Amino acid sequence: DVTGGNYLVIPTVSPSGLPVQAIDSDAFAHHTELVRVTLPESVRTIYQRAFTGCSSLVTVDLPEGLETIGSHAFSQCASLREIKEINIPNSVTHIGAQAFEECTSLTSVTISSTVNQSMKGWAYLLEGTFYDCVSLETVILPDNLDRIGDKCFAGCLSLQRLELPDQINVDDYAFANCTALTEVIVNGSLSTGSAAFWRCSSLRHVAGAGHSLLHSSHAFSGCFALTELTVTDTLEQWALNEEEEITEKFPYVSIVHCADGDVTYNGQTGVPSLKFASQGDGTCAVTGIGTYPDGDVVIPAVSDEGDTVVEIRGFSEMAMVRSLTIPTSVTTIKSLNKCYELTHIVYEGTVAEWNAISFGKDWLSPYSHITVYCTDGEISLEG
Repeated sequence: DVTGGNYLVIPTVSPSGLPVQAIDSDAFAHHTELVRVTLPESVRTIYQRAFTGCSSLVTVDLPEGLETIGSHAFSQCASLREIKEINIPNSVTHIGAQAFEECTSLTSVTISSTVNQSMKGWAYLLEGTFYDCVSLETVILPDNLDRIGDKCFAGCLSLQRLELPDQINVDDYAFANCTALTEVIVNGSLSTGSAAFWRCSSLRHVAGAGHSLLHSSHAFSGCFALTELTVTDTLEQWALNEEEEITEKFPYVSIVHCADGDVTYNGQTGVPSLKFASQGDGTCAVTGIGTYPDGDVVIPAVSDEGDTVVEIRGFSEMAMVRSLTIPTSVTTIKSLNKCYELTHIVYEGTVAEWNAISFGKDWLSPYSHITVYCTDGEISLEG
């Protein structure tokens, strides 16, 4: 039943007299005219891609008896803001991977304690569930959440504060590039995968966890503003950690607040230096790295001298570089050869703009495996 051409009301009973219990895979995919959808209480399952690409869809009324939201069910619903007061019903026991990926108007979500619950009662979120939900400001997680999957909230550019439950596992790149995130509160121990909070460039304070913060693979790499930690350890317990390990994992931290006092460090400050060569016409090239203690290199659009950065050259054999952020002003990349640790490039433009860049001969090393993250998609590069 469609009202006014854009309001879809799914009936409780089908024409054959059977109850409507599921929305089939791809059932309404890419119906760009849909603005609102109301599902009956009889629906238990929304299968994969059921509403993917419904770019005008603003509101979905999810019934309280709903149990399963399949993978990509609402992905790329760019106008979606309201999912029954933005709460996932308590009856939902499964949310598939990337179910709400690129819902760019979604502002708030509350996760039920029953989502993807294991036999032991732990809930978890699969990879990419809210990936690139760029307007998402508020996330409320249940106390029994055990795991947040790869890239689950990556690219949520409006998320400002995050509170995590005890004994949480945050997988690879789960909150990567959440550039507005300023504070993370951990209510207990924290286990992180590689680059879990990578490039959260506004993150200033992490509080609540103890020495488990150090049990990570560069979880906070590229968090240049992270100068302060608050931990549950006493001074005596924190002193058991090697200072070298602390300064490696948190190179910009200048103070750690322990339960019974503070510890200070000589945290690095400012943006690490790059080398520029002016081309005499208001433009310049980046020709290398001066002092860059962190492996995440950010190239600005404009040099300190006011020249527009249009070219990257002289980056061969930069062994310390793990990731590279490139502005849209760059039109030529001569060489990234022998940057063997480089696995990620963040490009601040679209895939089409990336493909328009002029690349030098043999600009990548053989056997390189690099992912380029553009504003509208990803590119895999093989050397």
